[in-house]
Amino acid sequence: MSTTIPVADSPVAEQALPWLALALTPGLGPTRVRRLVERFGTMTAVFHASLTELEATGLLAVSAQAIGTGKSFQLAQEEIEKVKAAGAQIVTLDDSRYPLRLKEIYDPPVLTLCARRCRHPGPTGDCRRRHQAPDALRFGYGGAPGD
Repeated sequence: MSTTIPVADSPVAEQALPWLALALTPGLGPTRVRRLVERFGTMTAVFHASLTELEATGLLAVSAQAIGTGKSFQLAQEEIEKVKAAGAQIVTLDDSRYPLRLKEIYDPPVLTLCARRCRHPGPTGDCRRRHQAPDALRFGYGGAPGD
């Protein structure tokens, strides 16, 4: 599964949307997100589970309801618009562009933001370095900003 939500709309954004939706679900942190995906096998299965199945995993009722009613997906779609407006990309934990040092911490966030604007452009205009957007904390996705 591709896990980057680019600035432009695409099927890739649709594939990454579940990661963002789970990250925005009340009461879910990175560990619970990973455990849910492991328990149900796929992201799709998590979002097709019944409220009873979700609550049986130990989720709070508010978390299960946010997933089951689609509220998490709605929030994720609203956040994608903010990410686009900021000129950033969302990169998830299993994306090869996810910052290696961030991945090594005890409980890494399941996703982070990467800035599209860069002071180190390569010949094609793409960034030669990996950066995390300072806006990552403002958007609430976790991760430390820096070069």
